[in-house]
Parts: sequence; C-alpha cells; structure tokens
Amino acid sequence: MHKVCLHDLITRKTFLAEFSSIPAVSETIQIDNSQRFYLIHGITKNITDQMEASHDFDIYVEQINKEYWVNSLLDKTQNC
Repeated sequence: MHKVCLHDLITRKTFLAEFSSIPAVSETIQIDNSQRFYLIHGITKNITDQMEASHDFDIYVEQINKEYWVNSLLDKTQNC
C-alpha cells in the first residue's frame, strides 16, 4: 500500500489515504464509495527520509461530479 496525501486544488484541503497503486495524471478516482470523484492533475513522489515521512506521494486533484466524469469518457471514445 502507498500512503498518499491528496491536495484538493479548489478547496485547498488535504487528506491522507492509502492506495494499492498510484494512478496517473488525467485519471479519475473515487474515494470511499462516495459520490466524490477527483480528477488527477499532478503527482509528486516524496523522496525525503521515508522512515520519517507521513506519506509516499502527493497527489493534486480537483473534485468533479459524476456527470463531468461520464461526459469526459464519452468525449474520449468519440475521438477514437
């Protein structure tokens, strides 16, 4: 498991989570079976002393709604 710190770029709030794998930029994630979807804008690996670090990665996200997410998928399939 990877410990990550999610940074919401709109609200400026941060929260810790654990991910089994690290998503890529432009992917969308959903947290805790809620209706909260996040678009990933950037990822930074924390290379400080890993024994002291509270998390391994910083992930910069923007909260989006499900409609935005579905429409972005439709746009991608139409461009294929």
